[in-house]
Amino acid sequence: MESPGGDDTRTWMPPVRDGVSTYYLAVNRNKRSMALDLREHGERAAAQELAARADIVVENFKPGGLARFGLDYESVSGRNPAVRGQSALGGVVRARQPGKRVVAGGMVPYRMGNAHPSLFPYEPLPAADGEIIAGNDGQFRTLCDVLGVPELAGDDRFVRNKDRTANRDQLRPLLIERLARRTAMQWFRDLTAAGVACGAINTVDGGVSFARLLGLDPVVTAGQGARAMPGIRNPIGLSATPARYRLPPPELDEHGNQIRRWLAGPRRPASGLDL
Repeated sequence: MESPGGDDTRTWMPPVRDGVSTYYLAVNRNKRSMALDLREHGERAAAQELAARADIVVENFKPGGLARFGLDYESVSGRNPAVRGQSALGGVVRARQPGKRVVAGGMVPYRMGNAHPSLFPYEPLPAADGEIIAGNDGQFRTLCDVLGVPELAGDDRFVRNKDRTANRDQLRPLLIERLARRTAMQWFRDLTAAGVACGAINTVDGGVSFARLLGLDPVVTAGQGARAMPGIRNPIGLSATPARYRLPPPELDEHGNQIRRWLAGPRRPASGLDL
């Protein structure tokens, strides 16, 4: 559902493709568009009926902003007790980790860039031609063996993760000195073969190429014909309900009439929409 003026992300540009923001195109495949002006009684009623039939409702209004339209959670759940909201998930996940550090650990978060407050090495470290990031702890000894500095694994300053974290300023230059001798991809191959979780830091196009190298087939096409739109494959693989790429990102109100006909009929699943 969009306002008559359209989703704001349609105009978040550059970059663009055929006059439309690639931001909008990237997050709206497989969706249908219906433009509604919630200030109009008939349009508001259509939105309320749509919410009454939905399994999940996601909204991006300021808190309380939908109450005057009868589309807040209390109003919608009163008509549709089974409805679920996804909007709480992001807030819970984002708040839990920093909050836990404060109330349970007495640690106030501070800016660390890509470093991790509880693990080292974890942040990207420079190799000869770029950066690489590696998992550690149980793998730290193997990492040292591959880098040719097995003595570091036995150094009292670096034996345990808490030691490495406390002494990261001493350990970092020792690792960088070894990593600088080869390229990130060379280290990636050797470390992966040895069982050390790691990855080279890529540009976006480099990441797509690297995914192809791994056989992941990262690029898919949503829709068919002249409207077909290339995009990135959903990274989550589900065996019973795999992702589909049936529809390209919709034009504004492209499916408004069809959805209105569906809303005017008997209540049936949205999967039955003939679109």
